[in-house]
Amino acid sequence: LPIAGLLMREEFYDVLADQSAKLGVLGMGYTYGGHPVSAAVARRTLEIYEEDGILEHVRAVAPRFRAGLDRLADHPLVGEARGVGLIGGIEIVRDRKSREQYPAATKAAAIIARNCVANGLILRPLPGDAIGICPPLVIKAEEVDELFDRLWKGLEASVPAIREASS
Repeated sequence: LPIAGLLMREEFYDVLADQSAKLGVLGMGYTYGGHPVSAAVARRTLEIYEEDGILEHVRAVAPRFRAGLDRLADHPLVGEARGVGLIGGIEIVRDRKSREQYPAATKAAAIIARNCVANGLILRPLPGDAIGICPPLVIKAEEVDELFDRLWKGLEASVPAIREASS
């Protein structure tokens, strides 16, 4: 069921509110906006997050996730590994020192993602040769370690194919 939320700084809101007042309507929205079933599901989801201590769990495993990202920063294909909580990303580069990227036609992130899938890890290749890492919020500490072990293996397995594709 579709649902979304939006946070913005007050100065952005003020512009939207001002323009909406001039137009007589906020010119955004779709037929499913405010759908009661979606709203009920979203509310129950937030209740479950509280009941099951999901945020506390994320806070507990996030340092381990950050440590995994930090280890990836040592890989020759990784220009930068960054993250907040349990959301991470790595930038794939040809040259770590200059941060030069591979040509777009190389599709380095897609090669890495395919090798990770072959190793049982689903990742999200992003434009600009980046990879998104977004595990479930209920991931266990030992699964965080396994995630980064599999990702490292996927990076290693990708080196020859990336070099060949970029030559």
